[in-house]
Amino acid sequence: IALVDGEGSIVWQRRLDHGFKDEYVASVLTNGDGTWAVISRGDLKYICLSCYDADGKELSFHKTEVGNYGIRNAARLGDGYILQLWNQFSGDTALLYKMDREGVLTDSFSYEEDDFDYYITDMVEFEGQVFLSAYAVPKPRDEGGRREIATILDYIFSKEDGGWDIPGEELTPIVRDNYTAVLLICDPEGGAPKTFYSVKGSLGGHLSVNTSGQLEWNVESITATFFSPATSSFTIGGNCAVFRYTFDAEGSLTGQVDTGDTVPYRR
Repeated sequence: IALVDGEGSIVWQRRLDHGFKDEYVASVLTNGDGTWAVISRGDLKYICLSCYDADGKELSFHKTEVGNYGIRNAARLGDGYILQLWNQFSGDTALLYKMDREGVLTDSFSYEEDDFDYYITDMVEFEGQVFLSAYAVPKPRDEGGRREIATILDYIFSKEDGGWDIPGEELTPIVRDNYTAVLLICDPEGGAPKTFYSVKGSLGGHLSVNTSGQLEWNVESITATFFSPATSSFTIGGNCAVFRYTFDAEGSLTGQVDTGDTVPYRR
């Protein structure tokens, strides 16, 4: 880890050394008091928190064994932190942990509803609360593979011709109907998220706070798709147009613009 000043010069740098064979840094967060929180993974088994002062001196370290879960996102939550853990084989698509300032995991919950799975893509602290960018898809009727697009594949394969030649004009509205971009909000006390804003036909993208002190949320609107069952890396491909939504400190929507950017869709 390194602290870099405004001119790009390295003020200090430190290598994490906590006795693991392998350790990777997942996130570096400011604690707001001049110290830094470094959240890392040790030997693919432990969640670690190490804190550093303004000069790069390590103040504390704590590790907790959680098993083979990767850290997808992390943010400050009140006096502690909130982490999104993920394992592609576990079925947990929105597994969240609360961590206190000492690095102790104090609570866990998975955001879900009876009829929908949620996939979290990003999180950021804003005005003392944590916002999470996500998207929701209907839960499949069975527990087979390709869970996220299972309802789409059910439709395709139910067609009389097997659906192998389904055109994009027919497929795209079905794919759009499968997704809802969702902006979630967590309060520092309870930690459990609730829906703040949603956009149909889209996926939740990058979250940030701009220089004007407003929350920016990128929403990826699915614009074109194609079915590619013989491709090994994905089954449905396409593109999304990126729209940027902005919110002020009171949580009011202040703007929505087409950025002109596109991002690929592959599932």
